[in-house]
Amino acid sequence: MRATREYAGLPPSGAAPPGFFVTTTVKAVRLRTLPTEDDTLVQEVWMVYDRHGPGSGGGPDKNPLTDQMDSIVLVWEDGDWKLTEEYDSLKNYPIVPYDPDSPKAWQHGWWQVDR
Repeated sequence: MRATREYAGLPPSGAAPPGFFVTTTVKAVRLRTLPTEDDTLVQEVWMVYDRHGPGSGGGPDKNPLTDQMDSIVLVWEDGDWKLTEEYDSLKNYPIVPYDPDSPKAWQHGWWQVDR
């Protein structure tokens, strides 16, 4: 978050200036249960998303981030899902990228997110 704020020309911490907002729209997800030796429930989540911020003067973003891909790993602990890096070594990069028109993407586990 700090790097994102600095990239936007904001101080590394603190409140956002009035009128500043960022919208992230997740387009697709790929979930996979990671195998653990002790049967801990761990999920790998890949997301394809677009991110829009305000443009100069408050207008539309002229250079949004589109078709970005990132992943997180979640572990089930104390009755809730929690972010973790402990199992990152078990992750794998999707062999088939998300494409809404690709049967192979669907076979590889991508799910389109409808709004």
